[in-house]
Amino acid sequence: MPDTGKGAALLETARTFRPRILEQRDLIEASRRLPEDLARELARAGFFRIFLPAAYGGLDLAPMEGLAVFEELARADASVAWCVWNGNTHWTAAQLSAEAARTIHADPDVITANSTRPSGQAHVVAGGYRVSGRWSLVSGCELAAWMVLWCVVHEEGKPRLTPSGAPELRFMLLPAAECEIIDTWTVGGLRGTGSHDVAAHDLFVPSTYGSGFFDPYVLPEPRYRVPAFCRVIPGLGAMALGIARTAIDDGSATAD
Repeated sequence: MPDTGKGAALLETARTFRPRILEQRDLIEASRRLPEDLARELARAGFFRIFLPAAYGGLDLAPMEGLAVFEELARADASVAWCVWNGNTHWTAAQLSAEAARTIHADPDVITANSTRPSGQAHVVAGGYRVSGRWSLVSGCELAAWMVLWCVVHEEGKPRLTPSGAPELRFMLLPAAECEIIDTWTVGGLRGTGSHDVAAHDLFVPSTYGSGFFDPYVLPEPRYRVPAFCRVIPGLGAMALGIARTAIDDGSATAD
């Protein structure tokens, strides 16, 4: 079972970060990304390992513990909370090969960025895949050491189909240094998330660095079998609550 004491400790750490985050809100907005030093300090404190399985060095917090942390960070800045939440999706960590999971998370401060738009193609080749494509809304991509990008698997020049007749989709895990970041993020809301486009150009990905929602489970614990979107989507509500709480507090202070 997860160590619930870790959740309380991380929540308290999130509170201690609040003054620092508030101090840098204008910089986050202006630069359209989290400052490098802030991101690294968040990583060192464990914020990007909230839901990562303990087998791979994660905090492995219970869902409600993680949601409390996202809410607290959102009270200070929505972009910070979003990047931390998005870096904790770990979509198929329990189904990814142990070799890949341990390599990617060998650095306890690693940050990953991902896209759940299957706008890439992964062509089957000997030992793995050749991956090409362009993905939008890859939040925190400038902070990441690894990209987790959703692709349609192609074999013999056409999409490979599942037994249901739908195209097979798999996440491909690529070193960020091999990908291209395309500056596209000039929005108003969540401006500091740095959610630029990411492109890959005919990159080789070993088969062990690809995984999908229907793969066998490498980690057997029941908590990892909760559907991925059921684990991830509640974080959006937690962040909305944090933003709303700050709006209420600020409005009340103004009224006083």
